[in-house]
Amino acid sequence: MPTGKPLLVRLFITSGLVGLGIIIILLPSWVAPHHISVLTPPIYTLTDSGYIFTDSGPSPSRVPTDSTQVTAVLESVLDPCLGLSIVDLGFIYHITTDSLNNVTVIMIFSTPACPYVTYLAGQVLEAIKNMPGVNKVKVKLDLTIPWSPSRLSDRARRQFWDNVEHNK
Repeated sequence: MPTGKPLLVRLFITSGLVGLGIIIILLPSWVAPHHISVLTPPIYTLTDSGYIFTDSGPSPSRVPTDSTQVTAVLESVLDPCLGLSIVDLGFIYHITTDSLNNVTVIMIFSTPACPYVTYLAGQVLEAIKNMPGVNKVKVKLDLTIPWSPSRLSDRARRQFWDNVEHNK
């Protein structure tokens, strides 16, 4: 077993590398709040299966809102890491609307460790809440439902492979 200065040098280098690794892992969550602070989601509730975000739209109306309209609006919400629509990535698991124009969205993610989970939920909440006629919005992040690449749309698959080919 090495002793003295070589051991201290190795210990110092190892500690530095571990610290650097921790910084790299935490960096997205430190940076994200600074460039998206205006869009941070409202208070959420933690349940056994995930987070639930709720908010109200500007004013309910008699114009019915359906899941197709909600899906179309959510096409504009992009994953900040990939630059692809969360709809194309298969992150929207289920959308329900009712006769009172309340909208519930269940979201899943490719990994529950994604640092943008709450950011994306806030983006979804804001996008739906600003739709004409929407009454209440509920966005549920269900971290128990597994995501798989089969959920990717054809458009997302093409963009992904185009990026892979471009970066060869």
